[in-house]
Amino acid sequence: MEFDQWAGSDAGMQSVIPYAPYVYKIPAAEFLLTFLVGNRHLYIWVVRPANKSWVDIESFLACFSRALDVHDDRYEGRRDQEMLLDSFERARTIANETLDAASSGF
Repeated sequence: MEFDQWAGSDAGMQSVIPYAPYVYKIPAAEFLLTFLVGNRHLYIWVVRPANKSWVDIESFLACFSRALDVHDDRYEGRRDQEMLLDSFERARTIANETLDAASSGF
């Protein structure tokens, strides 16, 4: 499974060179790790890459969604669909803010 800048791997998913500046690996066992933002729990590996200016967030989110399905036997617990959608929304917001800051020179 490959989504331009991101691809699934036996261990989870990773960025793809030359579309990314380096290989950024995310192990499937960590897919459902969460953190608290305000009063909302979000999936950390959905949100964390969004603040990197080189990340194509839509490619990342498509690959992450597929990797969740492919590796459902490699992570503990069950995904929370509402939390996943909230995480996607937050990631898109961060990615847009990151791109805006990068294009303005800040």
